[in-house]
Amino acid sequence: MVRYTDQMFIEGSHSEGDYKIKTILLEGSTIKLIIWDSYRGYLQSPQHYDGAHGFIVVYDSTHWASFENTEKWFQQINKYAPQPSIKVLVGNKCDLAHLQKVKTEEAQSFAHSHHISFIQTSAK
Repeated sequence: MVRYTDQMFIEGSHSEGDYKIKTILLEGSTIKLIIWDSYRGYLQSPQHYDGAHGFIVVYDSTHWASFENTEKWFQQINKYAPQPSIKVLVGNKCDLAHLQKVKTEEAQSFAHSHHISFIQTSAK
């Protein structure tokens, strides 16, 4: 989140329940992004989902439990989010292939079975 909103990379950075706002211009339209980082938690309140048009769920590809939690996140999104909404699963830390615990094929299969997009990236 910090890398995207503030163009900084902080090694080992984790926040709990933090959020940032970033405004971008996309195809001539101004879009306000509210980016939540609720490391180890969930956005339980339906108000967190009000007015949202899309959701990006990021997991740490070097920690299996992080990937397992994506199922709960998408359940929350499907329960509270306005429908239809865009959903993307993002595998982070793809630069650490030697430490990878979540195989790309597993994440792709999960995304396909839940009708969501999938990409891999690195914050570095």
